[in-house]
Amino acid sequence: MSEPPAGADASEAPAHDYKLVSATYQDREYPEGVLAVNEAGNEIELRRWMGKTKRPDIVIARFHLEPNTDVRVDGAVLNVSELSVTLESPAAAGEVADLLRRPARELEAARLVTEVEASVGVFLETREEALNLLSRIKVDPRGALFASAARSTDSNAEPLDSVYSTYSARLAESLQKMKASLAGGEKGLGVGATDMMYAITYAIGQVQNALFEGDSDLVQELAALRELGIAMTAQELRTKRPTARLLVRAHPALVSLATSSLRSG
Repeated sequence: MSEPPAGADASEAPAHDYKLVSATYQDREYPEGVLAVNEAGNEIELRRWMGKTKRPDIVIARFHLEPNTDVRVDGAVLNVSELSVTLESPAAAGEVADLLRRPARELEAARLVTEVEASVGVFLETREEALNLLSRIKVDPRGALFASAARSTDSNAEPLDSVYSTYSARLAESLQKMKASLAGGEKGLGVGATDMMYAITYAIGQVQNALFEGDSDLVQELAALRELGIAMTAQELRTKRPTARLLVRAHPALVSLATSSLRSG
C-alpha cells in the first residue's frame, strides 16, 4: 500500500464509511473516526473526527490496495498492513475485510478463467479453421486441398486423407484437453462460471455451424449470445476470427462469476 502526506483530502467520495472505535497507524493511536472504503478504486482512508460536531474532517492516511495486500481479521479488529482498526462489531470487520480482499479475488478469478479459456480457445479455433477449410474446398476443391496438403509432413498421403487425418487428430486432442480443463477448473471457477463456459462453447460452435452453412442473418445464434450477455452483430460475426472475438467479449462476465464463487467459498 502507498500513502499521501497526512492531511490530504479525498478526491472522490468513498463507496462505504465505517465508524471506528479506535485505530493505530505508525505507532500512533486515534480514538474514534471513520474508515472509508472506495471499493471501485481499491482505496481506503483513515479519517479523524475533529471538533465538537465529530465530522471526519482530516484524512490521516490513504492507501491504494494491491492484490497481495495482507488483510487480517481478529474479532472486531482489522489489520491492513501497518494499519490496525477496531470497528463496532466483528460483523463490520468481516464486511470490510471482504471488500478489501476483492482485488486478490479478482486477480485469482481472472487467472483461473484465462487458463480454462486457453484450452477452450484452442479447440474452438481449430474447429473454426477446419470449417473454413471445408468452405474453401466447396468453392475450389483442388486448390484448397493441395494448399493444405502442402503443409503436411506426410508427402506420400493423398491430399484429402492428409487434411482429414490432420484435423481429426488436432480436434480430438484439443477436445480432450478442453474437457479436462473444464472438469479440473470447476472447483476454482465455481459451478456458475463453469456452466457459462460450457454454454459459451456450445453457442460459439453453433455460430461456426451457421457461418459454414451460409446463414447470413444468424438470428438464433445472436439471440443465444444475448442470453449469455454477449452483445454482437451479424456483421461482427462474419469478420475474420469470430471465435476469438466472442471469447474476448465473454471474458468479463466469466471473471465476475468466478470472483463471486471465490468470495462465497
